[in-house]
Amino acid sequence: MESINNFYKRDVDNELLIGTYMFPYILFDGFQYDNLYSATEIIAEIIVEDEKILITRNGGLFIKPHEGFIDILRTQEFLVDDIKEKIQFEDKFVKYSNRVVCEFCFAGTISEPVTQVHVSRAGLIGNHALITSGGGGREAYYYRTMYPSSQLRDGSWLSNRIVSIEELSQVIRLGYTSQLLKISNNLPEFIASAYYNYSTQNFGEALLSSWIIVEQIIDFLWRRYVKELNNSKREDRLRDTRTYSSSVRIEVLFMAGKLSLQEYEIFQKARKNRNDLAHRALISLDWATEGMTAMKLAIEHIINADIAEPATARGIVW
Repeated sequence: MESINNFYKRDVDNELLIGTYMFPYILFDGFQYDNLYSATEIIAEIIVEDEKILITRNGGLFIKPHEGFIDILRTQEFLVDDIKEKIQFEDKFVKYSNRVVCEFCFAGTISEPVTQVHVSRAGLIGNHALITSGGGGREAYYYRTMYPSSQLRDGSWLSNRIVSIEELSQVIRLGYTSQLLKISNNLPEFIASAYYNYSTQNFGEALLSSWIIVEQIIDFLWRRYVKELNNSKREDRLRDTRTYSSSVRIEVLFMAGKLSLQEYEIFQKARKNRNDLAHRALISLDWATEGMTAMKLAIEHIINADIAEPATARGIVW
C-alpha cells in the first residue's frame, strides 16, 4: 500500500535525491484531503541549464544526484574528493533552486531563498519524493528539510497555503528570471531575498537587497546607453563609477529618455534611503516600500512585463 511510511523503511528500494521545501510552506491544489501521500507527488519538472529540478505538490524542490556520486549511507567507501564534488553539486542545486524561487516570487508565491543549510537527502519512490531527515553544524535548520514530513504525519499539512497548480505554467518556463541572468547570475537570489524580507518585515534587509537589484539594472542600462554612443574614448570616461555614480547615471538616463519620470523619481528615493540606512542606520516601512517599488519597476523595465506587487501586512492579531 502506498504510504509515506515507505520512505522510512530500510528495506524499501528508493532512489537518492537531495532537496528542500518552499518556505512558507505551500500546497498545490489537486491533492487528496484523505491521502497525505498525495502531497509528496512530483507534479512538475523544470529544466535549468544542464539539470532537472523536480517539484512536489507540497512545495518540495528536488534534484537527482549523478550516478557517479556514492551514497554514504549505503557504503563505507567515500573519499574527500567525493565530498568536494557533492558540495559543488549542492551549490549548483541551491543556485538553480533560487531561480525557481525567484520565478515563483514574480508569480506572487513568496519563499525564502535557498541556502545549503536548507538542503538534505530525500527518497524517491515511484513518482513521489520526501525528505525524512535533516542536519546542520552548530545550528540545525530542520524547517525546510524534515519538518514537512512531520507535518504530514501529524496532520498539520492541510493548514498550509493552497496555490493554484496553473501558476506552474509560468514558473516552469523561467521566462522572466532567464532574462535577468544576462545582468548577473546572482540576481534571482537577491530578488527572492527582497520579496521574502519585505514580506516578513525585515525592512533593512529588504531595502538593501532591493537596491542591489536596482543598481545592477541601472548599471546594465548605463552600459547599454554608453555603447550606443559608439565612441570608445567617451565610453572609457563614462564607465568611471567615481565620476558617474548611480545618482549621476539616473539623471543622465532620464534626460536621455531611457527612464520614465516614475522610474527616475523612485530610483532616486530608493538610492537616498539605502544611503541613509548604510551610513546612519535608519530604516522605515516607507523606505523599504520605496525600495521594493523601485526594484519592481527596474525588473519590469528589463522584462517588459508585470510582476507581483511586493506585499507585507501590519495587522494586529492579539
